[in-house]
Amino acid sequence: MLKKMMLLAVSVAALAAFAIPASASAANTHWTDNDVVVGSGVNISAPFEGKLQFAAGASTFGCEVTTIINVTGPTSASITKFEPTTSTCAGTGAFAKCTLKAHTNNAPWSITNSLTSLSITKPEGNVTIKNEYDGEGCLVASSHLEFTKITATPTLNAGGTITSIAISGTSTAGAVASGSVAPESTPTLGLVEVP
Repeated sequence: MLKKMMLLAVSVAALAAFAIPASASAANTHWTDNDVVVGSGVNISAPFEGKLQFAAGASTFGCEVTTIINVTGPTSASITKFEPTTSTCAGTGAFAKCTLKAHTNNAPWSITNSLTSLSITKPEGNVTIKNEYDGEGCLVASSHLEFTKITATPTLNAGGTITSIAISGTSTAGAVASGSVAPESTPTLGLVEVP
């Protein structure tokens, strides 16, 4: 019986010896361009387009947007541009008769990356989006949305290139943002795990 217990203890110790180095060498997610890991000191601007909206209670407002992801190193990236196309905007509920009169935001926003989730933040505050509305019968003059974090979930092809990014977040006042963007042209920007 003692021999069996010692054999079991040695087996567990051997298993642990192999398991600990594997968990200790956690991989890092790096940006890629055309399947090559981005080096330090580079500057890659990748335009994405799509439709994003926010919902406040039963009312929604959304627009087609252009956003630029700027990659400056293997793990460094930011959103440097977030711009709605005014003519594509539409709303429901209180926003049903509204047009977008003006838009401002506090980009650039930092991106913390992983293969399954990108966190979009403003390190020195919140991600802020302000809209002014116009239109006969529009019930809302303006909106001011602040997010402590916006989550972006990338869809990657077999080679790790980003084919789309789903966006979600809840503002500090409870408005819910959602939508998705995709590369404006042939996708080249991607993510890969590097040991």
